[in-house]
Order: sequence, then C-alpha cells, then structure tokens
Amino acid sequence: MLEERLEKIIFEKSAELYGRELPQPIRERINNELDIIARNKWTNAYLTLNKLLVSKHIHPYEYTIRGFGWNSFVAYLLDILPNINPLPAHYRCPRDKYSSFDVAVNHVNFGIELPEKNCPICGGKLLKDGWSLPEELLMELPTDTTAQKQIIIQLDI
Repeated sequence: MLEERLEKIIFEKSAELYGRELPQPIRERINNELDIIARNKWTNAYLTLNKLLVSKHIHPYEYTIRGFGWNSFVAYLLDILPNINPLPAHYRCPRDKYSSFDVAVNHVNFGIELPEKNCPICGGKLLKDGWSLPEELLMELPTDTTAQKQIIIQLDI
C-alpha cells in the first residue's frame, strides 16, 4: 500500500538524521503530517515528487515547487523540499544522532540563530537546524480545490 511505503521511507530517513529512537516532537510531527497526507489522498503526489525530484535528471538543477505544502517535514525528509527543515529550532549531531529541542532558553525561532555548541556525547560541533514552521500551515484544504490538483515544478536551467 502507498501509505505504508511512504511511512517506511519517512522513518528510514528520519532515523538517518535523528537516530532510531526519535525524539517526541519529531514522532508527533511525522504522525500528524502522515495523517493529513493520507486523509487528503496526497500520498501518491508525495511519492511521485520524491521519485521525480531525486532522480539524476533533475537533481543537479535548481527547482521551485508551487501549490505544495512548503512547510512539510515529510516533504523535507523525502528531499522534495530539502533546504528547509520546518521543525522548531534545535541542535543535532550527524555523527551519533544526538538532538536537543530544549532551546527555548535561547529565545530563537531559527536554528541558524542558535549559539555554537558541541555534542555532549562525541564533542563534535552540533548542526543548528530548524525553521519553526508550524504544521498547521500544511495545506489542509478540501481535496477538490484547484490548489490540490496543481503542483507546478519550475526548473531553473
């Protein structure tokens, strides 16, 4: 089933970034988005865009997508929208998969604004990630609207 295939891809990619034991904010965000995607019958669109955009034919080119959930964490994990991680500002270690979402003390919305910090496990420099884009902006429109029928991909060649 398509939903199961999408879920498998998403949890594999999230484990690559954050480890097998996903932090609560990530698990909740993925489950909420997968529910919205399934309810609105967008699974095929997400899987198709993933195959199309990560193919060797398009990947080297810059592209813009309109008519799509630009703040979707699922789209980020599928490399559909690879440049903006919509999760709240956080630290993560690519080496040992450590992550920390407890950054409210810094009063920042964007990961790039976080102060430099080293991983408490391996001592390496932590990546500063997240743009704090709420999932409520994930286009939860009725499925019969024009916005849901059109996904426009513009290649900048």
